[in-house]
Amino acid sequence: MRQTIAFLAGVIFFCFSPLANYAQQHNFFPKGQVNTPTSALNWSSWQSYQASEPGGKKKVLISIYTEWCSWCKRMDTETFANPVVAKYMNEHFNLVKLNAEQKEEILFRGKKYGYARVGDRSYNALAAELLNGRISFPALVFLSEDEEVIQPISGFKSAEELLPILMYIGSDEYQRKPWATFQKEFKMPEKNK
Repeated sequence: MRQTIAFLAGVIFFCFSPLANYAQQHNFFPKGQVNTPTSALNWSSWQSYQASEPGGKKKVLISIYTEWCSWCKRMDTETFANPVVAKYMNEHFNLVKLNAEQKEEILFRGKKYGYARVGDRSYNALAAELLNGRISFPALVFLSEDEEVIQPISGFKSAEELLPILMYIGSDEYQRKPWATFQKEFKMPEKNK
């Protein structure tokens, strides 16, 4: 629990730290970069992911969205379209898109999740459970290779904000050091590598 709180505090700190500006200043993520939205990413629906036999064990990154969420669409067209982010995501994660308002039943770890009332709105109960009942969009949920929740993260993240988080979890550094330590040591990869 303490490590989770430290991780979340670090994510919030990162959003306002000089590290977030470093990438922009050093042209790692050039402004005005044109990319096709998420076309380079190997997204699966929840049903496709569950039905597939992914090659090699990878962690899972679930992007939880709704059709009406403008920040979700922005994350698709800006953050996920960044070629460095997309490459890292494809290499280190099985990528799943989950519509939080999906009415079809979802099977996860032997349990069925249907459409249910959560607060004053209705969502698929799996989305609510993965987000610990803290419904906010867009949201990302990282699962281990054994489909245990590592960390849910809510809110829009730019490419500069998301890449360190992806690397922290994708490289298993989250198991070895606190987020604050990782963040201090983190260096953006070279642009052309």
